[in-house]
Amino acid sequence: MKLIKQITGSICALILVMISPGLHAQANGALNQVEQQLRQNDALIQQKEQERAKLNEEIQALQASLEEVNASINQTKKQMEVNQANIDATQQLIQEKREAIIVLENKVLARQEVMKKRIVSMQNNDNSSLLIEILINSENLATLLEKMKAVATILDADKDIMRMQQEDKAQIEADKRIIDQKEQMLIKEHEKLAKNQAELEANIQVKQSMLQTVQAKYAEIGNEIAMAEQDKQVLEANIRSIQEAMARQQEEAKRNAEQIQQMKPPGPAPAGEVLYMESTAYSVEKSLQLGEGITAAGYNLKANPNIKLIAVDPRVIPLGTRVWVEDYGEAVAGDTGGKIKGNIIDVLFPTEAEAMKWGRKKAIKIILRN
Repeated sequence: MKLIKQITGSICALILVMISPGLHAQANGALNQVEQQLRQNDALIQQKEQERAKLNEEIQALQASLEEVNASINQTKKQMEVNQANIDATQQLIQEKREAIIVLENKVLARQEVMKKRIVSMQNNDNSSLLIEILINSENLATLLEKMKAVATILDADKDIMRMQQEDKAQIEADKRIIDQKEQMLIKEHEKLAKNQAELEANIQVKQSMLQTVQAKYAEIGNEIAMAEQDKQVLEANIRSIQEAMARQQEEAKRNAEQIQQMKPPGPAPAGEVLYMESTAYSVEKSLQLGEGITAAGYNLKANPNIKLIAVDPRVIPLGTRVWVEDYGEAVAGDTGGKIKGNIIDVLFPTEAEAMKWGRKKAIKIILRN
């Protein structure tokens, strides 16, 4: 906005210059000022382009960093999936261990029932009574030995039951400890992965925030560059306008100079016989188009397109006479014409436009030089 105000001020100054004759140097100064503003604007655009390039590098670095964090997050997710699979497998193992504990506990409970019955039976009939009963009821020594062996087997079986009870109970306690250890291990591993995932997500949020900030700055610089480019277009358009205005001013000054020159009072007429005659004009251009390139006095118009010559009535002004024509200058009477009769001359110009501009003059002064 500040630059636009400066431009407006320069244009206003230029307008004042343009309406003031003779201040061409000030016009050049205004043009130089706008050109300097244009150079400053180009420098600003270059600076902003450099800033944008640097920000673009930062954006690329942040995007690469985000990709690395995303890769870490994906890796952590995969590890959590593996961990979850281990958790599921461990939970399955825990379930199996629990079911095995139930089976062992049922066995222990069953053995407890058997042992309870045996204890009750032994309380009702102690070992000494059992041995006496076996001796009395044995028919011979062989039978006695067999019964004694059976009693020993029963007693050993009771010992085995007691041993199995103790082993099963010990196994149950060991399985419970294993289950507890695995559960604690899985809980810690899961907590570790969850913490890592949270840190990665927090990191990516920070980087995303940084990226958004940089992208916003990048967009802001882009807008500044766009505005500077618009200012540049305005400056260039104004420079063109100033140059065109200066060119018009120069052209106008040239026309004014020509008009002033034409407005100068004529100098003293040369000596000679004075005539006042009507005057028309014709052109070399039109004569050549009509195939009339050689005048009545033999002048070649194609070879001499800028010749100063008039067409006359030879009865009034003889061919070959040197003359001076008011507003035309020195010339030679070198041609005639069908309509040039009496006191009238036809003035020759190189172009048809010049002849049309001369038009028809009612009374001009002519001096015969010889």
